[in-house]
Amino acid sequence: MKKDDEIIEITINISAPLNVLSLPGLTKCIKLKELGVKPFSFGNALSNKMIAYLEKNVGE
Repeated sequence: MKKDDEIIEITINISAPLNVLSLPGLTKCIKLKELGVKPFSFGNALSNKMIAYLEKNVGE
């Protein structure tokens, strides 16, 4: 689910909070909040970026 209209459709038709997981091209937190998403999860995306950065830039 990446399209705004899909997210809106779900948020207006469920009574529970909609949790969305970070995906490439979807991580626009302010926009997701406007669409009714709460909470938002980075999942392992943030740790994957940090590990890749450390492996590339930190010497042993």
